[in-house]
Amino acid sequence: MRRRGPDRAALAFEAGRILLEEGVPEYYEAKHLAAERLTGGRVERVTLPSNREIRHAMLAITRLDRDARLRHLRRLRTVAVEVMEALLRFEPRLIGSVAKGDVHAESDVDLHVFTVDHGALELALLAAGHHAERHERPVVKDGTLRTYVHYRFAVGDVPVELSVYAPAELLVVPISSTDGKPIDRVPLRRARSLLAGT
Repeated sequence: MRRRGPDRAALAFEAGRILLEEGVPEYYEAKHLAAERLTGGRVERVTLPSNREIRHAMLAITRLDRDARLRHLRRLRTVAVEVMEALLRFEPRLIGSVAKGDVHAESDVDLHVFTVDHGALELALLAAGHHAERHERPVVKDGTLRTYVHYRFAVGDVPVELSVYAPAELLVVPISSTDGKPIDRVPLRRARSLLAGT
């Protein structure tokens, strides 16, 4: 009799824990690590959880009480607005859990910025007092290998990640790998309104 592998909920929980506790940055890597660990390396017949299932598991792992969550959300949105104001010339857009309001204890501020002049962006970050680490990530998009640049830094205890796109991509509506829906890119004016309403 063939042993059953771990169910999707167990895999999603372990992948979420890996993302939160082990510094693994990508859902894809986390779900494969989870499958390897829970099956002893026999992952061929395992149905991997979706990014959305992993996201729900992460929220369950790190759930905060309502008042604490709102304080945390207010802090994250305050940092988001401050960084966006400092980088206004790069058309910053707030995305992700801070924009949507479904933050957890490990949430960071995710911003898209638009420029082809990385040097100017780096100077603007330094002028604002942010010592950012640059990371390059190869991604296959529409059958083409492209390299995307990200900058990571912290404002106090709040982690911030900038994803850099060409200005023309501001007109493109990207799709979320988590839920398959269009990503809402929130401009500064709306970010300020979100903060005021938090």
